[in-house]
Amino acid sequence: MAQKSKPKPKPNYDRKAKHPNYVQFRCNAYAFNSIIRDIKDKLNERQKKLLKKTPFWNLIELFYRQRIDMNNMNKSDLDLVQLLKKFNQEI
Repeated sequence: MAQKSKPKPKPNYDRKAKHPNYVQFRCNAYAFNSIIRDIKDKLNERQKKLLKKTPFWNLIELFYRQRIDMNNMNKSDLDLVQLLKKFNQEI
């Protein structure tokens, strides 16, 4: 007697939080760099001050001050190592 296999459960694609202010955003280094270049000259001092208060300012600043060479960026762990070296010179 052959056993019937159970059908796989359907994936839950509705994983977003049920909150009106929920935002999910994915970005790669090239896209992030182009966004920063586009808005860099449009930011006023108040907006920069607010950005500096965010936990992401260290990352934003790398792109804002062009401390990352985008010509050497490729899809590998080396990108992460390069970013970490900017934060911690001991690596």
